[in-house]
Amino acid sequence: MSTILTLIAMDKEGKNFADNNGFVRSRKTLSTPEVPAEIYEKKISDSCSQILVISGRCPLHGVNRIGPSINLLAMTAIHTFKPDYLINAGFAGGFAKHAAVIGDVYIGNGRVFNHDRLFTDDDLYKAYCEGGFPVFDSSEIAAAIDAKTGQITSSGSMLASNEEKLNMERFGSTVKDMEAAAIAEVAFLMHVPFIPIKVISDYVDHPSCSQEQFNSNYPQLVAMLHNALLKTMHELAMNQHTMN
Repeated sequence: MSTILTLIAMDKEGKNFADNNGFVRSRKTLSTPEVPAEIYEKKISDSCSQILVISGRCPLHGVNRIGPSINLLAMTAIHTFKPDYLINAGFAGGFAKHAAVIGDVYIGNGRVFNHDRLFTDDDLYKAYCEGGFPVFDSSEIAAAIDAKTGQITSSGSMLASNEEKLNMERFGSTVKDMEAAAIAEVAFLMHVPFIPIKVISDYVDHPSCSQEQFNSNYPQLVAMLHNALLKTMHELAMNQHTMN
């Protein structure tokens, strides 16, 4: 049986999706149970199942473990479920100068970079820390679900420094998120095709605070994220059915 694994960083994004789309709380546990997580599953057919893993809460701070630390969840979830595809769904910043609109759905293409790891140009670790790990060619999926494709870059911060903005410009970033680059490295190491799906919740190139934009726009965008994720899951499930 083929498996489609989806990671979501925040439970307020993931639980509602699970409840409204036929997922049930799984009795399965991660191979590293110390990593907090909530696991849901849904059987699509005799040949395809879907696993939804939501990042659990930090036992010290009491909030979801967002940002680059999701790499621990990605690693142990891949090790546990051995998926054929890995999806990461969430919200992200976009750029008005690249014609992004609040509510746009983007699927990452090419490679994913870290724009917050700052080094001098001649530093030995510069290229590695910037990442550039590949994502699955999802252009056909993007066309099927009416999504845009674009260059995703990631950082551990909701806000961006001037140095980070310069790096985003250098990488040609059209989408700024907090998790995709960390997951892309794990997927590369584990040889799992990775598909990042992001809904634009705020503008990076706007004078107002990105976090305030996100807080204001978030409530009306959740359904858009869920719809995009459901369509992507369907396309992958159909692809797996055809291959089998």
